Amino acid sequence: MNNTTYQPTKESLNTHPVPEWFEDAKFGVFIHWGLYSIPGFAPLGSLAETLKTDYDRAMLNYPYAEGYWNAIKDPNTPSAQYHKEKYGSMPYQGFKQMFIDGLKKWDPSAWAKIFSDAGAKYVVIVSKHHDGYCLWPTEVKNPHEQDWFSKRDIIGELAEAVRKEGMRFGIYYSGGIDWTFRRRISRTFMDYSFSTPGGDYPAYADAQVRELIERYHPDILWNDICWPTNQDAIPFVCLLL
Repeated sequence: MNNTTYQPTKESLNTHPVPEWFEDAKFGVFIHWGLYSIPGFAPLGSLAETLKTDYDRAMLNYPYAEGYWNAIKDPNTPSAQYHKEKYGSMPYQGFKQMFIDGLKKWDPSAWAKIFSDAGAKYVVIVSKHHDGYCLWPTEVKNPHEQDWFSKRDIIGELAEAVRKEGMRFGIYYSGGIDWTFRRRISRTFMDYSFSTPGGDYPAYADAQVRELIERYHPDILWNDICWPTNQDAIPFVCLLL
């Protein structure tokens, strides 16, 4: 056990060793699950190839279902065509109730048992992806999308189940992108990578990550893309130590 006291500076935190359990873990499970899982659609192919052959529209043909909401904003994408055929004019927000209804069949203990039996030593789940929908009953309300969260505590229930099976638990959070705060279409990789919202978003993201750390005490905190401009991430690192 590391009993060293660290200071909230880069110099001090850079001396923190990688936890021994992580060095030994080798195999873990990363869960991408959310509203985008309902359509579960994305064009086939690789992102690298798409960037080479059609850079100007690469992120509209993003080969991951998590990009679905962005892709259906352009009527000429495969995702938009699929959406029209399958769901008509239903907005992306329509997937919320479908997701909630599906949770009636969800058994976090069964998931955790499968992961443990497979030899996993840790599990990381998406708490909020780029669509901004939260998989926990957050007290930090989204000012641009009402009730944009699960009232069932998916994060908390899975954390408990995973830890009962002797595994470590981690949380992913999309800090760099939230399409409820910045709704314009991202077409290129640069659009996508540098679309971090300003305005009221930095304070929102700050409060949510603090809430996740203080409520669930994750062994891993995985921030995606980047962090809101001019915000210092060091305080969050200190909360984890």
